[in-house]
Amino acid sequence: MPGFNLHKAVATGSWSAQDINIPPLRAAEGRGTLRISGGLVRFGDIRLQQDDGQAHASLEFRLEEPQTLFIELKTEAWPVRFEDYGLAVLADSDAKLQVNVVTKSARGQAQTQSRILWDGRDLARVRLFTLVAGQTLDVRELYAQTLGGSMEGMVRIPLDRWTSSVAQLRWQGIQLKQLERWVPQFERFQGAVSGSLVVDQVGGQARAPEPMRLVLDADVVEGRFGAARIGVCHVVGYLGAARLLIDEANLRILGGRLDARARISRHAGTYFGSLAADFNDLSLDQLVHVIDPNAGLYAGLLSGDATILLSPDPLSLGGQAEIHLAQADLLNNSVVATLYDTLNLRFGQQQPTGAGEIDIQLEGSAVAIPSFLYFNRGVEIRGAGRIGAVNRGTESPVDGYAVASTRVLKGIELPGVKDLDRLLASLQTGTASVKIGGTLGSVEVNVVPLPDVLGSFRRLLWAQLR
Repeated sequence: MPGFNLHKAVATGSWSAQDINIPPLRAAEGRGTLRISGGLVRFGDIRLQQDDGQAHASLEFRLEEPQTLFIELKTEAWPVRFEDYGLAVLADSDAKLQVNVVTKSARGQAQTQSRILWDGRDLARVRLFTLVAGQTLDVRELYAQTLGGSMEGMVRIPLDRWTSSVAQLRWQGIQLKQLERWVPQFERFQGAVSGSLVVDQVGGQARAPEPMRLVLDADVVEGRFGAARIGVCHVVGYLGAARLLIDEANLRILGGRLDARARISRHAGTYFGSLAADFNDLSLDQLVHVIDPNAGLYAGLLSGDATILLSPDPLSLGGQAEIHLAQADLLNNSVVATLYDTLNLRFGQQQPTGAGEIDIQLEGSAVAIPSFLYFNRGVEIRGAGRIGAVNRGTESPVDGYAVASTRVLKGIELPGVKDLDRLLASLQTGTASVKIGGTLGSVEVNVVPLPDVLGSFRRLLWAQLR
């Protein structure tokens, strides 16, 4: 239009809308005003409504620089939902931002106080004060009250290079038992968790595997999960764009110590991992009672090492463990008790003087026990077994066998097959054998003649005594 000057134009109006869905913004209804004057476009008195939440905002930009937006926003109980997880955030906020939509950067600040709900029930209350500079979020103040305790700290995240992030968080008095409202298994948790997490930059340190270092320290005062004692945890790790390395993980659990190292890395868009652990003096009794709170006393200390290979496909899970058992008495185990009864052995009080060895192999969802050896009270027990599908829990099928002998075979060497055959011939007396079946939740132990398991037992002895 000849002679028309857009910068001198003046226009006013209003707008309204329903069922607004411009991700991540969703609102049941909205309205506002529009004014153009002196080259300035202003959307004012913007009011949005969603459930019981309200938002009041304004947005303006100059016609000669439309990529730069000036935004003011206040919300009251504004809902942000993560429906896949049952989480909702009800936010009271006050923000002032200058946003460049071309460079995807911003400057300004925001204050937020929020309620976090899980399945409609209060999980936490969080207060944040955040500065925005370019593409960096600088959370100067973070304070949260949750699960009977509190958390505070700071976080700085460059969105365009998140591996340069830093953080300092501290928490105290967190009572994980309160999670039982959502996850009933946490009913067995006792104790209050306190600790810290520091995320910093490795910088020019020699041989640093990744740019970010994570140091986690936690302590559980009088911590227990059922019968299992839980204590101090110290973890040092390194994080990069495609790899997480846990260089050091030290945990005090089950009355003993577990040290682990782990790696998770991405290849062709898929994550793979590995875990290597060493453990010493873990209480067998505590472990058994985590699984079955009604079990009898299982005296024993577990030590050994384990390696696990992780994959997104559960059927590709693999690994192995070698476990040594000391100061043990397995009299309350149904397999051991049946073998003792078959040998007409009657024992009184427990004698935690037993020792044993067990090999475990992970084969997808199955757990194989190719070799088991236990000796106590002058009786030696050897066997093997398999848990068919641990993902089925107590319904997982089990099968195996065990042979008890009053003749101690440990230390005997078998140079040849004939020596093995002579040894087996000598075991026709003073032995008892059982087959194991049923499920993890209902194990069945049946006494059988030795010839019923002789083939498997022969292969086991050949592997153990050579």
